[in-house]
Amino acid sequence: MQINHGGILMKKTLCMILALLVVLAGCAQTTQPDATPAATPEQTAPQGTETEQPDASAEPGTPDEPAKDTLVVALSADALSMDPARHTTYPTGTVLFHIYDPLVTRDANGNIQPWLAESWELLDDVTWQFKLKEGVTFTNGEPFNAECVKYSLERVLDPDTQAPNKTRIAAIDHVDVVDEYTVNVVTQYPAPTLLQGMAEDGFCAMMVPVQHTSTSLETLGSEPVGTGPYMLKEWVKDDHITLVANDAYWGTAPAIKTIIFRPIPETSTAISELKSGGVDVITNVPPEQMDGLNTDTTKVVAKATDRLFYINVNTLEEGPLQNKLVRQAIAYAIDVDAINESLLGGMAQRTAINLPLEAFGYDASLTPYEYNPEKAKELLAEAGYADGITIPFLSRNGRYIKDKEIVETCAAYLEQVGIHCEVELVEGGVWQNRSENHGRKGIFYPGWSGRDADLVFYPQLASGQSQSYVSDEALDAMIMEARTTMDEAKRLALYYEIDAYLYDQMYQIPLFQSPAIYGVNNALNWEPRNDDILSFRDASF
Repeated sequence: MQINHGGILMKKTLCMILALLVVLAGCAQTTQPDATPAATPEQTAPQGTETEQPDASAEPGTPDEPAKDTLVVALSADALSMDPARHTTYPTGTVLFHIYDPLVTRDANGNIQPWLAESWELLDDVTWQFKLKEGVTFTNGEPFNAECVKYSLERVLDPDTQAPNKTRIAAIDHVDVVDEYTVNVVTQYPAPTLLQGMAEDGFCAMMVPVQHTSTSLETLGSEPVGTGPYMLKEWVKDDHITLVANDAYWGTAPAIKTIIFRPIPETSTAISELKSGGVDVITNVPPEQMDGLNTDTTKVVAKATDRLFYINVNTLEEGPLQNKLVRQAIAYAIDVDAINESLLGGMAQRTAINLPLEAFGYDASLTPYEYNPEKAKELLAEAGYADGITIPFLSRNGRYIKDKEIVETCAAYLEQVGIHCEVELVEGGVWQNRSENHGRKGIFYPGWSGRDADLVFYPQLASGQSQSYVSDEALDAMIMEARTTMDEAKRLALYYEIDAYLYDQMYQIPLFQSPAIYGVNNALNWEPRNDDILSFRDASF
């Protein structure tokens, strides 16, 4: 179904887009000032210790001097909380994965492996028994044991915790302590993806200490205590987070003794910092900047990921977006291939539905909607909106690679068919607050990932879930049947049926699956993951 554009048509289209962008920038864009979540302190320094900033620009070690053991990382946003149960963002998850441990983890290929749980078995369709690692302690001295697992998981499910990502383990009914190092996790129904949701990229299922955490709902948000290889030393909001090695870590001691995370959302600033030696790792390197960072001191590392980029649609509010024809018109109106080529250097891959191409449940026989603005106009007219519509279009600025430019270009394409977008760019704190209040209106540009269709469809599309802006009883029934089917072949067939339904309904407008592009200090030995968590547990200089 894809259209092959000729050179003349492409040049004309891009010229029109650029002209429209000028108009949109002047008339439709609103930029929100920085906002700091109220639950996050401006500065945290356990035991009142002062932190002296290390020299981040020092040259890597030579035979005559010690190897560098301080890593400085530029993140696209600051952490929102130090509580793993109370956030939904990868920059926050990156920081917290160095402090906390999950029961199971993902290897370099994304497969589930034992971690704090040494083994597990399915006793029946709803009972998972985990054998736990012995001799592990939290950094405050509390032991890791079965009571800790019960508390950590049931805390996430407790409505008072207000865990925004609890959908990852929502199948759990309760946890039974069998003995000090054995637990039975009992689900409400068969849950084939339970282990997937308990890994670190599910965020919420990290293990936390019972006594420290239970003192107050807010305690962990500013005073994190985990079993991981690092501890928080200092957090100066919107400036830096300093982690230091946990000398009592149960695993292999990290070679890097100090990690400093600096929130630097501006791409140009991050690149300048990398070139000058102010940071060692940056994210979201634009494709056109890649060659300039392959030098004697820096390099570019590109990694294929399961990260999805799409336009989400609020179909809960009364208005044109509740009409399927309008949503289909949006899909036809945007030239995704041209955006990929002009803004992402052709490095992204198109998706026909909002699911990673490699995910269990993705039907590769589906073809992405073609770019067909005339078809889009026809659909709008058929829906009763021949004179056009006006809708909000929300995005962050600097969170993802070229997010501002992608949103503005999408808005320009939509303007051509009569869909006027009021573009609003906000920082991460504002985005998170609106997410928690289910307050994203119109259309918006988020990111998501999941190696199984259940990890995408249930939190994003099932009625009543925190990230869902859909209410569709037929879809709910299909999703629930698929997520409770243990037979893999039957489950795959059910997801193919859901794929076809979503392809028609267009509750989410799929754009592409994009690689992660990092700028890295040449002296750093580091292999990025294929999700958005940056793990430096095994990194070294």
